[in-house]
Amino acid sequence: MLNQILGWLRHGMNTCTSALLTAQLLKRAEPVLSVSQVPVVVVAPHEDDETFGCGGLIALKRQLGVPVTVVFVSDGGGGYQEGTTAPPDIVAVREKEALEATGVLGVPVEHVQFLHYPDTRLGKLDEVDRRRLVSTLTECFNQHAQLEVYVTHQRDLHPDHEATCRAVMEAVSRSSSQVRLFEYPIWIRWMGKFHRNLQWSDFPGLIKVSIAPVHATKLRAIQAYTSQIGMLGRAHLRCYEQVWEIFVERPRPHQP
Repeated sequence: MLNQILGWLRHGMNTCTSALLTAQLLKRAEPVLSVSQVPVVVVAPHEDDETFGCGGLIALKRQLGVPVTVVFVSDGGGGYQEGTTAPPDIVAVREKEALEATGVLGVPVEHVQFLHYPDTRLGKLDEVDRRRLVSTLTECFNQHAQLEVYVTHQRDLHPDHEATCRAVMEAVSRSSSQVRLFEYPIWIRWMGKFHRNLQWSDFPGLIKVSIAPVHATKLRAIQAYTSQIGMLGRAHLRCYEQVWEIFVERPRPHQP
């Protein structure tokens, strides 16, 4: 019973501080008045990150006819309730949900890629697999002369999210495309406070994009993730149901 009470208290504290942090991020962010016509690649560690973090931006771009590619790095096999056994078809379920969600946002199925790296282990790939991932991303980025790349924040408090960002940064540095790199926070917003010495300096170039014209579309896309939204809970989902989306623009990394 005590553990249950402590869990409720932690959940309540996270919910309150998450709302405060989101408000602070929005207050500090510079508004972007319109989205560009530059093609986009969104890189998501898991099936749902793309919709939670930048589903509105995707929908806005697609309304303008701008090409959008979504790349899912992991197979989503870790997306089940802790303490339970994973359904045998969880990978297929999450892939189906991802195709439904990205379809709602306007992304053609041929512009959705599943790389099927092991969920929860993206930060522990051996060197061969890590290089293969970077090479695949580089080839994807090289399909356009100019490109905007969106990936989870480099200090997003989730090992898969941070490892995906590192791989994207290396791929961007190797790409022949003229890339503008943006990061979208996911777990930072839910955890609700600064961990591991996270500072405001980790949010340079903070911008916000109004997704009001496509807000309902994003909410429909979120609902496609039925295997996840019940597990995440309403308080968690509210972090991503705002009419603004938050991004950090980073300078292009130098090639290692």
